[in-house]
Amino acid sequence: MKSTLGRRVFSLLMTLIIVTGNVRGMAQGAATDGVTIQSVDNYAGNSNVTTDCPNTTVVIESLDENGGVVDRWTGTTDANGRITITSTHVLSKPYLRARKASSDKSAVATVEGLVLPNSISDRQSFTFAVEGIVEQAVEVQTVGGNVETRAHTDRLGRVFLETGLAAGTYLVFANGSKKSAGTTQIKPKPQDALARPGQNPPQPLQAQIPSTLNKGLNEHISGTGFSPNANSNELRFAVAEITHGDAREAMQIPIQMFNVKAPVLAATDQEIVTGKMSDIKAGAYGARIVNTESGQASAPAKTTVYSVDLKLLQNRLIRPYTNGTSLLLIGEPKDTLWQVRVLNGPVSFKSGKETLVTNPGGKANIPVIVDKSGNGNFRITARPAWVEREDYDSQFDYLVAKLAELRACKQNDLDHDKKYQDDLKAKIKIVKDALRNHWGERGRKAALNQPIDD
Repeated sequence: MKSTLGRRVFSLLMTLIIVTGNVRGMAQGAATDGVTIQSVDNYAGNSNVTTDCPNTTVVIESLDENGGVVDRWTGTTDANGRITITSTHVLSKPYLRARKASSDKSAVATVEGLVLPNSISDRQSFTFAVEGIVEQAVEVQTVGGNVETRAHTDRLGRVFLETGLAAGTYLVFANGSKKSAGTTQIKPKPQDALARPGQNPPQPLQAQIPSTLNKGLNEHISGTGFSPNANSNELRFAVAEITHGDAREAMQIPIQMFNVKAPVLAATDQEIVTGKMSDIKAGAYGARIVNTESGQASAPAKTTVYSVDLKLLQNRLIRPYTNGTSLLLIGEPKDTLWQVRVLNGPVSFKSGKETLVTNPGGKANIPVIVDKSGNGNFRITARPAWVEREDYDSQFDYLVAKLAELRACKQNDLDHDKKYQDDLKAKIKIVKDALRNHWGERGRKAALNQPIDD
């Protein structure tokens, strides 16, 4: 006889939008290359996308909050302009765009978007990249259609403009495409440009490397002394993972060990933008920026390279009948403490809009409470718990402080209505496990609230 549980349970996986920075609004149903998305209907793992173009081969793209392409499908709409996408993705209309597929793919390349520094000034040297356009011609045009410059991308899709551009708004077009790869805004030169760090004279190389780097994002790193030619900057990692602890450990790594490189796609003298770090193993590293043009290198810093994906699970049990929703977190490094937060929308966790979890084996399943009276889109983010507490010297100090905070909350709840004892016990266990798993004897003593040797 087959397992009763096996007959009872089935899951419907749906991808959530992971928000990691400032949200940029996207117009619903925006027209792109003559294709307007009119509606999206999600059901049983499939999505019906209805457009205004019947019997047309179209490209449907799913976007993140910054307008970057997360996924892409190509197919032909039916007589009603509808195309069915068979996948586990829940598609949301505000985060979709559509265009007609080119019948001559050799003539017009597929443009995935621009990678740019956050701030570029009048006539400031800089590098940008056009993702998906490798060793091909690109044009930079004014909004009026005048061609400001022509160039060829390199093997990573980069273009270095040594003389920069005059203040204004520009569009970038690739390989004869009528659709721009994106827009860049060049700001007027600051009044204190000559005195501003990174202008004149050249500054020593200093880099503010974040304490965490997401493998799937173009990470922005600010500082001084970078080369505006992105090809001359290198983000280097120590090949061996270093032990968990404070940043001083990174200072002890021999410079020759920093021989694993991540691509740099865009740059000014004050900022670099990385490419996706798919080849870098998730974990804790020493990291530094090297300017091969000047020969300078930044001081080493400790960072954690991570990846995370969130999926919504709809679990239905037939006998007894229940219908529950949970969030599946798939992330690396494994056995890491994660902070999961609802940014907006009619969902929450048992502990409220934020919760702490660990991911043993790389996965964590988190019950989600859905407000049936609510409606609309919702957004959830997940990242290593220490990322927002950079005022602490180390991840260890953060967890010790978090454990003390949770213990105080538990005692306060015990002295009053005792409503949250079970939830607080679960959170305390998560933090204790993280301390024991990653910090050896120091972590064991911290978990037991014993004195810790320096």
